[in-house]
Amino acid sequence: MGGCDGGRDSANGAPIEVFSWGGLQQNLIVEHERRHPQDRIIHANAQLSATARKTLSERMLAGDPPDSFQVNAGQDLLQWVVFNKLDARDSRLQALDALPGMQDLKDAWPPPLRDALSHGGHVYAVPANVHRINEMFFNSEVLRDVQAEPPRRLEDLLVIGEALQRKGIPLLAIGAKDPWALSVLVIESLLISQHGPDFYESYFTGKLSADDPRISQTLTMALRLLEYANPDRASMHWEQAAEMVLDGRAAMTVMGDWARTLFDTPGVNVAQRYREMTFPGTESVFVFACNVFPLPVGAKNEAGARRLLGTIASLEGQASVGQSRTSIPARLDVEADAPDPLQAHKRTLWRTGRLVMAQSGLVPPQFANDLNDAVVALDEEHRQSPVVHMLRARYVLLGH
Repeated sequence: MGGCDGGRDSANGAPIEVFSWGGLQQNLIVEHERRHPQDRIIHANAQLSATARKTLSERMLAGDPPDSFQVNAGQDLLQWVVFNKLDARDSRLQALDALPGMQDLKDAWPPPLRDALSHGGHVYAVPANVHRINEMFFNSEVLRDVQAEPPRRLEDLLVIGEALQRKGIPLLAIGAKDPWALSVLVIESLLISQHGPDFYESYFTGKLSADDPRISQTLTMALRLLEYANPDRASMHWEQAAEMVLDGRAAMTVMGDWARTLFDTPGVNVAQRYREMTFPGTESVFVFACNVFPLPVGAKNEAGARRLLGTIASLEGQASVGQSRTSIPARLDVEADAPDPLQAHKRTLWRTGRLVMAQSGLVPPQFANDLNDAVVALDEEHRQSPVVHMLRARYVLLGH
C-alpha cells in the first residue's frame, strides 16, 4: 500500500477521480475547491446505484480503481477490506489511520458508525453524509379527500388503504423495478415497526433462527399492505413512484430522505401539500445509510484523494453537508445552522436515538441482493415462500 505521497499528485495538475451515484454533494466539492484551489475533481456521478456498483466492481477487480468512490458504511464497505473473506491482508482499501486528526474524527462519530467504518482497529473510510431510511412521504390533499389523518399506527395504513381503494387510488406508490426500494418498505420499515430494532439487528447479524416466526408475521402484513399499492409497480423506478404522490395519483411512498429532492423543488409547497414523516411505529429509531468514501489500493492520485477525504471529514466539510435538506452531517460536533424542524429532529436522533444500519450495512452484499430479489418475488407471487426459502438457504452467511 502506498503512503501519503504515493501516486500522481493533483498539485501538479492530475485530477482526482471520484466515482459515486450522488453521495458527494456539490457543497463538499465547493468546500474542497476553497481549501485546495489547485485540485481538479472529476466527479463521475452515475444515475442508478445498481449500474454504478457493477461498474465500480469491475474496475476494482481489474486493478483500475478511481481515486475514491461512494459506498455505504458497514458490510458494503468492508467487503473490500476483508476481500479474502478472512482478514485484511488482501484489502483493496488503504487504512486511513494517518489521516490528520483521525482520533478526533473517531470521537466525533456515533459508535455504531465508527464500528461500521472500521476493521481490526483501523478506519477504512470517511463519512460524507447520513440518510434516514425509515421515512414516508405523503400527499395531504389525497388523505383529506378520504377524511384521513397522517397514519400513526400500522392499522391506520390498512384503514386508509381501504378507503382509498374504494376511490381507485393506491395507498402506496412503489417502484419495485428497483428491488431494494421494496425492501425499504418490508424489511427496513415494516419489520422494525412490528418487532423493533433489537430484533431487526439480532436477526440480520445471524443471532437468531432463520425461521423465526416474527419474519412470517412481517411478511403477512407486507402482503396485506401490497394489496393497496400501485398495480404497475414492477415497471416503475422509485422516482416514478414518488411522482405518483406528487401528482396525487397515490397517497404515499416509503423511501429514504433523499427522496426529498423530488418534493423540495420550486413550485412545490412541501409544508402544505406534501409531508415527510417517519414510518408508523419507528419514530424513535434512526435506520441509517451513510455514504462513505475510502482510499483504494492503487489510486492514481493518492495524495489528492487524501486531501479530498480530509475535506469530507472536516468540520467545515461536514458543516456544508448540514446545509442540505436531504441528509445530515455524520459528525456529532457540527453546529446546527437553523435547520428546519424535521432536520433538527433527525440530528437529535443521530445523537441520542436508537441507531441501526440499513441492510447494506448489516449483511453481505450478495445476501442483500438475494433478499431484495426474494421480496420482489413475494410481491409478484403473492406468497411468503420466496423470502422464507431464501432466508433458510442463506442465513448461515450472517454473522461470519
